[in-house]
Amino acid sequence: MQWIIDNSEILKIAIALIGLFSIPFALSQLIANKRSHLFAVYTNTMDRLDRQEVREARHFVYSLVNERENIDLRETLYKEQQWTAYSVEEIKGDPVSVQKCWVNRQRSELICRTFDQLGLLIRSGRVPLNLIAHFYTYPVLNCWYNLAPYIYAVRETRGQPGHMWEFENLVCKILIPGLESKCGVWEDVLDHDVNLHSVYPKIKKEWVRGPKDSKFNPGQNLWIVDRWTLLFRKLKKNGYKS
Repeated sequence: MQWIIDNSEILKIAIALIGLFSIPFALSQLIANKRSHLFAVYTNTMDRLDRQEVREARHFVYSLVNERENIDLRETLYKEQQWTAYSVEEIKGDPVSVQKCWVNRQRSELICRTFDQLGLLIRSGRVPLNLIAHFYTYPVLNCWYNLAPYIYAVRETRGQPGHMWEFENLVCKILIPGLESKCGVWEDVLDHDVNLHSVYPKIKKEWVRGPKDSKFNPGQNLWIVDRWTLLFRKLKKNGYKS
């Protein structure tokens, strides 16, 4: 009987040891899976934002304003080319000019839709804020600034103050407050890209008086990778010693 009890105790110890040694393996697998998932999210998002048609459309939107060459078409081109039309049939002019107007409108719409969808993904925590903060902040802000007059015009024409709400929220409620906080994931971002200093104050000034849906407020669930690492870095910077 004693031998049986001793063996049962040995069995318990063996099971405990197996469980103990399996913990590091399980943790390593968890970390590997997390990294694999994060890699997939990053690459899928970059693929969406940097596919050729989006890049071409984005550069068209950039071209609406060129301070060096004293070009500013953001307030005029969408009116001249009738971008607020629902369909190509509503645009007036000869076939060649109508086609050109429609192509430019479609380029602008592609950027609006792309960043509107991105805004939803960021707000709902499906894409890490880190990716946008470190890689796409200026493109998003620059495109919003150049397209804001067009977006506001569509809102007024259609009576839809929530048109492109996620794009607007991404810019005015997530990116700009983050830049100004200079904390966590936003540390040094504003100093890293000097172009940000010129564009975001102009957006803030316009946004105050632009038509918007102020009542819609679904809340935010931002995903920040390595949140605790960023917090610890901030504590160390402020003199905390572990």
